[in-house]
Amino acid sequence: MTLPDGWVKVEKYKDKDFVLFETPLPDGRTANMRITYATPRTPTTARAYVDDKLAHTWDPGCKAKIVTEEPLPGGFAATIELTAAADPQHPKLEFHSVHDVGDQHVHCECEWAPDEKIRDQVAALCKSASW
Repeated sequence: MTLPDGWVKVEKYKDKDFVLFETPLPDGRTANMRITYATPRTPTTARAYVDDKLAHTWDPGCKAKIVTEEPLPGGFAATIELTAAADPQHPKLEFHSVHDVGDQHVHCECEWAPDEKIRDQVAALCKSASW
C-alpha cells in the first residue's frame, strides 16, 4: 500500500476490524479514510451504494449526487456530493469504494474530502490497498 505524502496509519486502531489513515489539513482539521472488509450486503455499484446509504445511514432528507464513478474489479470507486437537509448550503464531497483486492472484498470510505487533492489522494490510497 502506498501512502500519499502527509498520510499516516492511525495505530491506536490496530486491533480493530478496520484500518484508519489520516492527514492534517492546513486549517488544523484532519481528513481521514477508513478501509474495512466489505460485507456480503455491501452494494457493488455506485448507484446501489448511494441508495443504500440514503435509506439506512445518512440522515433523513439528505441528497446525494454521484460526481464521478469508476468501475473497479468487483465493484466501483465514486466521488459523491452529499447535501445534508440541515445544511443545504454546504454540500460536501465524499469518496467511497467497494472492490476486490486479491481474494478479499474491501470497502473504503472518506466521509469528508475537503478538496479534489484530498479526494485524489484517498482514491489512490484505496486503489493501492492490499490485505
